[in-house]
Amino acid sequence: MADWSQLPYDLIHEVASHLVAIEDFHAFSAVCCDWRSVYSTKEWHQRPQVPLLMIFVPEKNGFRNFISLYRNKVYKLEIPAVRGRKTWGSCSGWILTLGLDLTIQLLNPLTRVCLSLPPQSSLQLRPNDARTPYCYRVIKRVFVFMKQQPPPRNDEGDSFVVIIYGPLYQLAVYRPGYTSWTIVKETATLNQFIGVAFRKDRIFALCKAGSLSVFDIDSLAAIDFDDPTPPENVKFALRKGKFNHLMLVESRGDILIVCKQQDSNRCGFPVGPVHFFVYTLDFINKQWVEVRDLGNRAIFVDKSGCVVVCGPERFNCRSNSVYFVADDMKRWLVGEVWIDLCVYNLADRVSEALGFSSEIPNDVLLPLWIVPTLE
Repeated sequence: MADWSQLPYDLIHEVASHLVAIEDFHAFSAVCCDWRSVYSTKEWHQRPQVPLLMIFVPEKNGFRNFISLYRNKVYKLEIPAVRGRKTWGSCSGWILTLGLDLTIQLLNPLTRVCLSLPPQSSLQLRPNDARTPYCYRVIKRVFVFMKQQPPPRNDEGDSFVVIIYGPLYQLAVYRPGYTSWTIVKETATLNQFIGVAFRKDRIFALCKAGSLSVFDIDSLAAIDFDDPTPPENVKFALRKGKFNHLMLVESRGDILIVCKQQDSNRCGFPVGPVHFFVYTLDFINKQWVEVRDLGNRAIFVDKSGCVVVCGPERFNCRSNSVYFVADDMKRWLVGEVWIDLCVYNLADRVSEALGFSSEIPNDVLLPLWIVPTLE
């Protein structure tokens, strides 16, 4: 039997360089100590990954299930740092957690690296807003960005966190070294923001009125911008107050709006088929243009935001598609809730269930897409 530990280090490193998915790299590290040394030193060029769907396990606080579309498997991981803490997803591989003591942490659920951020008390809140239980509803959405893609290894100074918070849906920014959250001052209008994207040292923020604000990442000053008129589907979602149906995201230098559309019954429960519309910002003509063909890109949507992945076929996923968790509330009347992971084809306008309904509890709390990363 071959002794894999006797292979030259350079050859082991060459084997690792041909791995595509982080799941494969984890398996690679389990071969022997010498192979694990490549993993431990992170001497592996990480390619863009397809996200895993992280699901809360109701009966086991501190555990999370991760659905892998690449392996068509479900992994159960214990993550002690999330026990007793509320979590928010982001468009990166990190999640933000809030404890009962109002401390805020940034956590990589795979490497378990945990970073302390300024507490919620450093945000400008009204006295009533900081009280329990409302304090848990202060943070609305979370976004983690890198100024440089890919970031320099172990360079935290190139990353920053943006949150939408409070009853006025304001923006606050944290960068390594800050002792408190920096509030973005937007004095021209009383915009209430619902989505954030980052492109070329500019923060783009979508507000509840459908307008787009732009800020410089260093000074956080507002930048003059000819705001385009929002598309009709976006206007409809805004009029209905379905703000979590709208996501702003950057991909290949494009600023995209992803709009989810689904009818509701008299009680406000979603019914009927789900449709998605994608629009890209035409910077020259200052208008939103519908995208019917994403090329070799796929979008992964949850209620906190979305992420765009290039070349999803490498991970057994489909291009020009939107992956999402669907819930059919019509069955509530008979005591059933059907929840499944689905994929929506933008060209055909058709959704297809992927057969993970048995792995997603009916009382699941906000499943989140997590891009696996070792950074």
